Amino acid sequence: MVRTQVALVAVAALALAPAAHAASPMKGAAYTGETSQGEIVSFGVSKDGKHVIELATSLNYKCTAEHDGQAGSFVLDTIKVKSGTFTAQQDLHGTTEASVVQGGTGKATGTFKRKGRRATGFVRSQITLRTGETCDSGRITFAVSLL
Repeated sequence: MVRTQVALVAVAALALAPAAHAASPMKGAAYTGETSQGEIVSFGVSKDGKHVIELATSLNYKCTAEHDGQAGSFVLDTIKVKSGTFTAQQDLHGTTEASVVQGGTGKATGTFKRKGRRATGFVRSQITLRTGETCDSGRITFAVSLL
C-alpha cells in the first residue's frame, strides 16, 4: 500500500514540474531571438501581459515536389498567455485567388523563463499549394530574450 502512494506522489510531482519553470512575461516588452533554422524571430507582449502579439519569423519548407526548400513568412497575430505559456494554432489561407498557397495550418508554442526575461518554444507550418503539393516546415525551435 505504501508503494502505491509513493508512486502516485511521484507521478503528481512530475505532472506539476513543467509549470513550476514557467514565468510571467514582462508586460509591454519586446522579445527577439533566433530559430533553429537561423532566422530572426520576434514578438511583443501586451501591456497587461496576457497576450503575445505579432509573433513573426521566416521558415524554410520541405515539400513533396519541385518547391522543396521554399521559404515563407510566419506570423501569428495574438496568442493568449496563461501561466507563463502560450499556444496557438491558426488556419492559413492564400492571400489572393492567384496565390500559390491554398491553405494550411500554423502553430506556435512557447514558455517564458528566467523571470520573464527569456522564452523558448517552437513554430510549425504545414501548407498545401495550388498544385496539390504539400510543404512542412517541421518543428522549428526558437529562443528569444528581451530587447
